[in-house]
Amino acid sequence: MAVSDILVGAAKVYKAPVGEPFPDETTVDYGDAWGGNWAWLGHTKEGVKVGYTQETFEVEVDLLTNPVNEIIIKEVVLIETMLAELTGANMALGFNGELTTTSAGPGQRAFEQVEMGGRADIDKYAFGLEGFYKSAFNEVFPVRVFIYIASATVNGQLQFVKNNIAGIPLRIKAYADDAKAIGKQTMAIQRITGEATTT
Repeated sequence: MAVSDILVGAAKVYKAPVGEPFPDETTVDYGDAWGGNWAWLGHTKEGVKVGYTQETFEVEVDLLTNPVNEIIIKEVVLIETMLAELTGANMALGFNGELTTTSAGPGQRAFEQVEMGGRADIDKYAFGLEGFYKSAFNEVFPVRVFIYIASATVNGQLQFVKNNIAGIPLRIKAYADDAKAIGKQTMAIQRITGEATTT
């Protein structure tokens, strides 16, 4: 393994409507705005973790002691992070709530209000992560993870303590996009490995 293949640093978390095109791998460099309807969720407090697990079913027959086959019956993709920015938009995302903003006016302070509770449906979004690695030639290239369809929920407690910053513990759970081909229905990972050529 080349040392240049090691990723270092935090990842940014982005949200967009389901079906939003990915940022262009050739023209959008690491750290650039993704454009379109991709919105950066702001700074994170404890990094970003991506988990992938499988549940399988083993096919067994009476005459053999070992399974003769195995199939995947469930896949779970979870992203967990702690959003450091306690904004109305982030709280509405985590609590599956509705954000209302009121502008300042004569005798009126500007404020955000998030209301939640009582809904059975869960809002769905596309999510993306962006980190980077540095090549042996000191070129910085992005590494991006895309989740086609997912929901987000607060994963724990909001804590307000004197010796730490408040944060929103967020868990993002992926769902299958059955409009895509089998084997490509949950997520995509892009790792840019070189610049475009001139010819």
